[in-house]
Amino acid sequence: MICKSYQNIMLKRGMSLAEVVMAIAVIAFSIPLILAATGGAHRSRQDAEADTRSAWLVRDVQRIINNEWSEIAQPFVPKISFPFPSGDSSEATMELAYKQDGTLITDEDIDQAVYLVTVEAGTYMTNANHSTASSLALITINIQYPAKAAPNNRKKLTYQFVSAREGIL
Repeated sequence: MICKSYQNIMLKRGMSLAEVVMAIAVIAFSIPLILAATGGAHRSRQDAEADTRSAWLVRDVQRIINNEWSEIAQPFVPKISFPFPSGDSSEATMELAYKQDGTLITDEDIDQAVYLVTVEAGTYMTNANHSTASSLALITINIQYPAKAAPNNRKKLTYQFVSAREGIL
């Protein structure tokens, strides 16, 4: 008697077509959501990594500028000529490119660029009512990444600092 009722339960233990369709619908709905969340997390990680790298690049550019404008040049800092703004020219511009790991790129390796850095230096006015230029420069560093993306699709970060010929104040 126990065996017969067990056999009856086993024979009736199947899934209806409605249950199968419902299970497929739940899976079809949830898998794209999971994949979208995973992709968003990956992009977020890449943006966080690039933002951190950008801060390091700004520090590197500051060292290059300070090395150029200081009285005693440091041998471990790359030598790149960047003119201090003068009365003749109110602005100076420099463009640099960096690899993914933050290494400065020379012209022949430009296809490996991930970060494009534009540095602009202008005379810094200490007082808005004062018309003569001071011996200070306002440095604006613009970092764009990824370099291979179209210009309007690049993420842009802007940093500023004030410097004198002796370096950061």
